[in-house]
Amino acid sequence: MNKKLLATSLLSACAFAGLAVGGTFALFTSTAEANIAIHTATVKYEATVLSDSLKLYSMGVAQSGTTFENGGTAALSGNDLTLNNVTPGDKAEFEIKIVNTSTVKTAYRVVITNESGESNPFTLSGEAASWSRLDANTNPSANVKIAVELPASVGDEYQGKSYALKITVEAVQANGIASVADADDLNSALKEGKIAELTDNVVLSSNADLVEAAAQIDLGGHTLTVADDATTLLAGNKLTISNGVIATNSTKTEKHVFSLDGGELDLNGVTLRKVDDGEKTSSVPFVVAQGVLNITDSVITTNHTYVIAQNNTDAYNATTEINITNSKIAVEDNDEYDDAAILINSDEQVNLNITDSVVSANRQALIMRTGTAVAKNSSFIVDGAFFNTTYGQSIATAGNYLSGNWKSGNEVPAAAIVVGDTNAANYNLPASLELENCKIEAENGAKKAVIASDGTYAATLKADAASLAEGDVTKIGDATKITVTIA
Repeated sequence: MNKKLLATSLLSACAFAGLAVGGTFALFTSTAEANIAIHTATVKYEATVLSDSLKLYSMGVAQSGTTFENGGTAALSGNDLTLNNVTPGDKAEFEIKIVNTSTVKTAYRVVITNESGESNPFTLSGEAASWSRLDANTNPSANVKIAVELPASVGDEYQGKSYALKITVEAVQANGIASVADADDLNSALKEGKIAELTDNVVLSSNADLVEAAAQIDLGGHTLTVADDATTLLAGNKLTISNGVIATNSTKTEKHVFSLDGGELDLNGVTLRKVDDGEKTSSVPFVVAQGVLNITDSVITTNHTYVIAQNNTDAYNATTEINITNSKIAVEDNDEYDDAAILINSDEQVNLNITDSVVSANRQALIMRTGTAVAKNSSFIVDGAFFNTTYGQSIATAGNYLSGNWKSGNEVPAAAIVVGDTNAANYNLPASLELENCKIEAENGAKKAVIASDGTYAATLKADAASLAEGDVTKIGDATKITVTIA
């Protein structure tokens, strides 16, 4: 039987039944007739918020009733919890009772996600992110305790916002979860379409065979090391990885940990970094050809020239979507300080969305030579170390590209953000970037924002006053194809 998921919506209970097949089969022999009745199993969970479990705190001090210290309130109706007028330091705690009426052994976990479309400033705790096994008709031994807090450190940018947080109970039949202790276990589990749950650190020394079906990897707080020759290619399938560390020890400049070729990669709660062995790695975490890349609540770092990059050749060009939420994307410890965190340069449409995140590097944080990008509540930081003569570079020798044609890759001006292009032979699409409530930082001679056009394709930059001022933007090339709006 294939695995079946059950999910409760926002603190509400709903069930997903097992596979709807079966019936009566007739078996014939030479001497007798036998009938076998088959009834498929049911995977069913229910979740209820316990009304008497709600507790409120303000700056760590317990409050009485349903009112926070500064007048905000918490209202619990059925399985819906509503928090109004919360201020920094307010926290609500409650418990969820889980009832399992499944007719077979199951595995379940509790996950909290932000469904509001806004960046999430809240601290969430209590989710049972790892899978727990239960026998048929057996309930968890204890209720799940959940806490939602608006940290005391949040700033004014979160005033007047509304958020919807969803608590989901996921359940599958018990053999839909495969315990993984090594690379062979991992590949076997993913070939069978199971959820692979790491029980120990795992090293992939050759290409991961993840292209046969949609797959899920629950790192379980462990580390998945992608060794020197191991590249994961996603071709038309979806891979979800959560809850742990992905490390790479490759020293090959052409190496990449993930290559999207028509697939979808979702990272949630993942740290992707070099192996902590004192050696530096040159691998690119992501080469995006086509498909969908989602990075949520994660930290992605490398010391390569790029963190997320594209290969601007015909074989790789296709529509691409990249969504980065509440994450850090950074180049760190690059020997030459010649790097860009995100490079978008496809001759096909790329849509990039960045929310509540930090993007940083030494030469450029974000380059949009083509495509469309929207960034909200995020920071783009470049320290300009590329132009520091201490590291053997200078504007004279490295080139600042503030005049003349730009070259390939990140051979463009050193700036926190770069939009558009001056190269008439390549990068043949318009480019646009919209900034809302973003922080733009550039040091040591690097520019905050550069926008350019080759005279054929338009370049557009729209920002609010909190993100940029008119004087922060350097324009290059054909001014008739450049639009800058600061409002």
